[in-house]
Amino acid sequence: MPSEGASAVGKQRLFLSYGHDEFEGLAIRLVEDLLATQRYEVWFDKHDILPGSQWEHEIQKGVVWVAEGPSKGWVSNLEPMLKEYYRVRGWDENGVPKPSRLKELSLDSLMVG
Repeated sequence: MPSEGASAVGKQRLFLSYGHDEFEGLAIRLVEDLLATQRYEVWFDKHDILPGSQWEHEIQKGVVWVAEGPSKGWVSNLEPMLKEYYRVRGWDENGVPKPSRLKELSLDSLMVG
């Protein structure tokens, strides 16, 4: 797990999940930026899964590590944030891009109907 001990007291724990093929560079930059603030501990597969490890088990350990951290028991009300996330991206209430958004992205050939 990421750094343990006195230096980690009070830091928020984050588990970073990302798409390896497309977003690895962005994920690495994000981890570096978060660690630089010295306010976060970050579970990141590139740092926390050793070669030859059972990755499914290591990921589960990472999720538990975050859940047992300083924010244990805190639950965010994600519903209002999710609605805003969809709205800003031009998606409907189910997270599906609206026809106007598909046209903006030149993906209108994907429209059904």
